[in-house]
Amino acid sequence: MNGGSSMLEDQLRARGDWLGASCIPLYRDAGFVFAAHVDHGAVEISGIGGKVDPGETFAGAAAREFQEETGIRVELVPISHGRRLGLPAEAFPIPTGAAALIALRPDAHPNGGRLWISVFLGRLAVPPRPVEKVRYFAIVRADARAVDLDTLWMLDGDAVRPAHAVLPVPDRPLRLRNTAAAVLATPELLVQWSSQLRSPSDASFVHDRQE
Repeated sequence: MNGGSSMLEDQLRARGDWLGASCIPLYRDAGFVFAAHVDHGAVEISGIGGKVDPGETFAGAAAREFQEETGIRVELVPISHGRRLGLPAEAFPIPTGAAALIALRPDAHPNGGRLWISVFLGRLAVPPRPVEKVRYFAIVRADARAVDLDTLWMLDGDAVRPAHAVLPVPDRPLRLRNTAAAVLATPELLVQWSSQLRSPSDASFVHDRQE
C-alpha cells in the first residue's frame, strides 16, 4: 500500500485541494483508537494521521503518519466497501482499501478548496505510545451511541481507563475534529467496522514496536 501516488491523489492535488490520511485501529477488544489533545480549553479528539506528501498515496501517508505518532507500524486492513462522509464527494472514487473518504471545506484554505481525508482501518495488539505530537490516546467503544467525557476511555500505559482518571483537567469540554467528527457523527460505522475487522476473512496484519 505504500507505492507512489495514484491518479486520484494527483487529480485532487491538481485542483489545489488539500490531502490528508488517517488510521483508526481497533485495539484488542477495547475499541477504536483516536488521538487526544488537551488544548485551548477543551479536549480535542481526532484521527491519528496528517497530510499526504507530494508523490505519496493516501494509504502510504496513513501508515507513515501512524508510525511517526505512535511508534508502531500498523498494516492497514483493506475494506471492500468504503463510505463517503462530509460534503458530497462528487465523482471521486474512494481510495482502494479505505474505510471512508471525508470531504471538508476548511475555512483556512486560501482558495476555498476542499480537504480530503482518507480513513483506513487496522488492528493493534499492543498499545501505542506518545512519540511525536500525540500525548494521549482515546478509546471509543464500537457500541458507543454518544461520545462525551463520561463515556470516553483513554489508554494509560497498557491499561484502558475512564477519561476522567487519565486527563490532567478532566472537566473540560470535548471537541471532535476532522476524522473524529465525521466518523463519530455516524455511530453505526464503528459497529460495522468492528465486525469487519473481527472477520476471519480479513487480510492479515502485523504490528511492531519501533525502538
